[in-house]
Amino acid sequence: MVYKGIISAVDRDQMTAEVIIPELDNMVTPMLSVAREIAADDLTVDNKCVVALFSQNLADGAIISIL
Repeated sequence: MVYKGIISAVDRDQMTAEVIIPELDNMVTPMLSVAREIAADDLTVDNKCVVALFSQNLADGAIISIL
């Protein structure tokens, strides 16, 4: 599934971020990998993003775009 989310924490060194997903009752993902096309400078708390989840496990996903 693909969701719109809000970045809640960032690790620019690892290029990972946690995301709040409002559509899933504001669940927070673990740190997710960020697509290579996204610049580290674009990873800021409160930025909106697009998250692809590959299963029911919130850790099984990636941030694929910044909005």
